[in-house]
Amino acid sequence: MPYAASSLYWYVRSIILSGLKSLFKQRYLPFTIVLFALSIISTIMPHLSGVEGALGLAMFFGQLWLVIPLFLLFFVSYSSWSFILPFFFYLWFGFLALVVLLICRDFVDSWAGHIYFLGVSNRVPLTHIFNAVFGIGIGISLVFVDIFSVAFILISMFMIYVVNVFARIEKNNIFATIISFFYVFVLYNFFMMKNVARQFSSFFLIIDVFIALLAMFFVAAKFIKPFQSRVPFINNKTIVYSTLGLLALFHVYTLNTAFFQSMHTALFILSVSIISAALPLFYLSPSFHDYFSRKPSVKEAVKQAATTVASEFFGKIIMKVEKP
Repeated sequence: MPYAASSLYWYVRSIILSGLKSLFKQRYLPFTIVLFALSIISTIMPHLSGVEGALGLAMFFGQLWLVIPLFLLFFVSYSSWSFILPFFFYLWFGFLALVVLLICRDFVDSWAGHIYFLGVSNRVPLTHIFNAVFGIGIGISLVFVDIFSVAFILISMFMIYVVNVFARIEKNNIFATIISFFYVFVLYNFFMMKNVARQFSSFFLIIDVFIALLAMFFVAAKFIKPFQSRVPFINNKTIVYSTLGLLALFHVYTLNTAFFQSMHTALFILSVSIISAALPLFYLSPSFHDYFSRKPSVKEAVKQAATTVASEFFGKIIMKVEKP
């Protein structure tokens, strides 16, 4: 158990450090600083959120020359541009759910994921813990009587089958582990959607911010890799700019809306849809099957670990040398 927790910690840590390093490269640095500064300013003074919205929309479409005319339009009144924001609000949720799935996938395909699987053959590591989590999901669902609860009971029962039966087929345990991690994200959104812990909403808001930032760091560091060989016109620069813009538009919308419950409802629906589509795709799409059933070899894992450690080690040395 300690080694599994440690591997997850090191993976999340590496994503945050790699993402920060990417966002503070010269090509992104001005926009990173300006957008995060605007998010703080518009949070304190919501009437200035139009400035953040203008830059966010321009970056999303990759047309920075639009900043001035968009700013003038946004400055006129909230009603002149607010009608377009819900579209980006829900687009961010779909994108976030996809990125969380890819983070789960990337963890399994990393040196940290290799450590997590040590000594495990054709089964999901820590199966008993995941079974307990699925049981909690069913238990919470039984408290409520609506279509969402029924859907989540079915998904939870499906996950019990995936982890205990489906995973024991050769290499299916990789896919089952990825979906099990993703299920935790679905359970969290169901829990928040039902407003079960409303007295701790400030704490869970911090978790939401952390998930959004982790997704941003992952996009900046690794998101492009699954697509760069398949979609030639997509590059890392375009993806990062669009994600920064989309995150800014999401933030602007939240400043003018009671968003907490609707956000988690949307994330729950989209996440359940992803799980529901994952198994058919695993059988029907060879590329999806290959991508979600691979983990690194020992040689690859050692190389990844050595690169990560060396990068952090030499980075600290350089920082010490540069100090006056």
